[in-house]
Amino acid sequence: MSKNRFEDSSKRAAKLVDKALAKELKKLSEIHEDTINNLVPSATDRKKIKELVKSVNKATKHNERVNLLIDFCDKAAEGLQQVVKKIMEA
Repeated sequence: MSKNRFEDSSKRAAKLVDKALAKELKKLSEIHEDTINNLVPSATDRKKIKELVKSVNKATKHNERVNLLIDFCDKAAEGLQQVVKKIMEA
């Protein structure tokens, strides 16, 4: 295998790990308000926790969109590479 294949494989693996982590973070951020109220009686602390959860959710959604865009670009580049290769062979 060439160095490129190892790099490509490692990039794909990293993307899969990123997606899995984003999925798990999303699960962790799905805390019901009753649970927060029971665990954190202080209204000020509850507000801070809710803001933190919103930030985590926003970052997770952003990361998911970035990963989808990267996947799309990778596939488009592969397709373009095949087209150019066929043109060069002709």
